[in-house]
Amino acid sequence: MRHTIPETPRNAEPSTGEISHINFICNTCVGGRVYQARGEKFCHPFNWVGIWSRDFVKMINQWDDVNWENIVLTLEHFKNREKLTVRCGIDNRFVVHFSHYAYDPSSTIALKETVNGVNVFKDDIIGYTREKYFERLARGDMKNPVFIIVDTDLVNYEDLKEITNKKYKIYFITLESREYEPIEGVETIRLPHKKMPSTVNVGMFFANEIWGN
Repeated sequence: MRHTIPETPRNAEPSTGEISHINFICNTCVGGRVYQARGEKFCHPFNWVGIWSRDFVKMINQWDDVNWENIVLTLEHFKNREKLTVRCGIDNRFVVHFSHYAYDPSSTIALKETVNGVNVFKDDIIGYTREKYFERLARGDMKNPVFIIVDTDLVNYEDLKEITNKKYKIYFITLESREYEPIEGVETIRLPHKKMPSTVNVGMFFANEIWGN
């Protein structure tokens, strides 16, 4: 499937509508952008995240058996970033990184919004992340997920070949220039761009052209 979408970022309004009834689960921040494009509130905790493909595959394969309330939150440098972000171990099965929550001990206020949209904390980032996690977990039922894998530096395609749970919809968004063998049960969406467009644009594209059709 071939598509073209703008490469320049678009603005996206915060999700202020009704709580969504669909669990769009993505390995990047594109998941949050899908909800923004649909004008819906998040119905699960995994919206502004980064998930390595090996962990995302474990999440897909074990989805029906996970105790989502069993989490361990710690601080760690994600992808060699300067600021610490929140690492979330889930049910001793896989790890999710809340990459939009960054800890900065030099900050003079407890919470501030930076120019790139990342929440930077000085104080209780762990407590805030836990609060948001369970608040969003309580909104939905974690059933019937739609998985979206965006082909960024978080992805090793060899990991995706280990997907065994094919009962749910799984989309893989990549570029035409990257030649991969098809994976049964995974719908590949190829973009003709030289590099992956912004998360805002990919989220709007998925919400309007893929899921909307």
